[in-house]
Amino acid sequence: MTRAVAEWLPADQLPAERWRLDGIEFNGGVDTDTGCEFYVTNATGWKGAPAVRASRQNVMGAHGAYAGPQWREGRPITLEGRVACPTEEARELAERKLAALCDNPSGTYTLVCTEALGDVRAEVVLNGETLVNIARGRLHLDFSLALYAPDPRKYLAEQSQPISLPTPGTGLNWQAGAGAGLDWSTGGGLDWGVPETSGAEVVVNSGTAETWPRYRLDGPSNGIDPPLVMPVISLSTGQQLPYSGTLLQGEFLLIDTHPLRRSVLLNGTTRRRSLLSNPQWAPLLPGSTTTVAFTAASYSPSSRLTVSWSPALA
Repeated sequence: MTRAVAEWLPADQLPAERWRLDGIEFNGGVDTDTGCEFYVTNATGWKGAPAVRASRQNVMGAHGAYAGPQWREGRPITLEGRVACPTEEARELAERKLAALCDNPSGTYTLVCTEALGDVRAEVVLNGETLVNIARGRLHLDFSLALYAPDPRKYLAEQSQPISLPTPGTGLNWQAGAGAGLDWSTGGGLDWGVPETSGAEVVVNSGTAETWPRYRLDGPSNGIDPPLVMPVISLSTGQQLPYSGTLLQGEFLLIDTHPLRRSVLLNGTTRRRSLLSNPQWAPLLPGSTTTVAFTAASYSPSSRLTVSWSPALA
């Protein structure tokens, strides 16, 4: 079968990166819906970092200015390319598919670029016209997509880490330390044993920018364990998220710490942010290792905390 793209670009000159957006794969072969091949030949705004919002105040009576925080703007992205089509009818189907991209006005869409080091993604919305130019008498069309990522960070694949409540250890060890028994002066004394689980796990942000974790607290998974009462999430960097409520069997709490979405939802729908007592929202710093601890006012063995995060790129 002759590839439609041969009309305008030899196979050894096709772009190396692949893109996915709202059901279309660019640079990835024949689209099954239309029979066409969609290609991104130029991407503006994806590489590098977006502009900063300059926050400065002039110094009175002297040269210069005081510099405030340099926050990043959102990331504008423009994808330009061509669609090669086997027939005029297929070309019209491709035009319709492009025009319908990202058409939901109330949500964001995941833009994925498969680079040499793997998949990188950003959440985007439309940022202008979707331009289509059909070359008269030719079986291809050119397009330009104007997108905008409100969150300027790009993200690698999501990772997650389950954490259980700390559980008791083996009990009293009378042969503790350098001495034995209850002689505290020799370094001996009571040793209550090593806990079976510590209630803490390590998470690593392997990216180049801070990333904001998401937490899921699950109440007991069976009817034997008591409810999960007043759970607390603690970070080794000193911040805490104490929840003053109770989770019964089968209930769960979703906590999204990202400043653009910051939310606390019971069972995914009911707002419970008012039950976070003096929350200390904190990101995972780039290249850092952070310990996340899970404690509660009750011991509910089958309750769980799951930490999810995506390493971020500037």
